[in-house]
Amino acid sequence: MNPDEILVGSLALVFAVVSFSIGVGPWSAPYQLRTFQAVAKRYGKSAARLIWILISIGLLVIGVAVLLGLRPSYAKLSAGPRGFYAEWRDTPFEVGGTSFSKPRSV
Repeated sequence: MNPDEILVGSLALVFAVVSFSIGVGPWSAPYQLRTFQAVAKRYGKSAARLIWILISIGLLVIGVAVLLGLRPSYAKLSAGPRGFYAEWRDTPFEVGGTSFSKPRSV
């Protein structure tokens, strides 16, 4: 598994836990956001709580899918073990035909 996938998946799970705790907990500061104020004013605070819970469920599904390596059929894994640009990173950087990876002898 790619370290990028671990980072993205674990961050999604952390945000899922935080948004779920906002939805079910007594914390009222996140409901001061403009979108949630509008929802609470129009439909009530329980609807705003439901939106936080739906966001947390979505983030949970995304985090688990990323950590399990689930991808759509058109997405391919990178060939290198260090990501898509692994081949590019291993080549020396050249500007005007001069390679900066080898020290120049004077």
